[in-house]
Amino acid sequence: MSLIPCPACGGEVSDAAVACPKCGHPLHPPQQGEAREVTRAMHLLAVFGLLGGLGCLVGAIYEASTAVGIEGPGPAPTGLLIGCVACFAVGAIFWWLGAKAPR
Repeated sequence: MSLIPCPACGGEVSDAAVACPKCGHPLHPPQQGEAREVTRAMHLLAVFGLLGGLGCLVGAIYEASTAVGIEGPGPAPTGLLIGCVACFAVGAIFWWLGAKAPR
């Protein structure tokens, strides 16, 4: 194992390293199969995130529709709505990252 210069910043990096620890520049481009697996994993995580967001949204709607008491509607299910937005955001981010991954 020897040290090689990073093509981006010139720092010393192990020749076995995947990326420069100083600047993060990739040293060895991913193989075609590896890039496809990364893209597939990102899209799978995105689908789970979007489905989780949809589940939270359905739960929030159900909670709001059944929370009618004697004094009228109950408080909005804020926690479920925040969870819904978070799941949708995570799903969208992973979908975007998967779309940007090298093919």
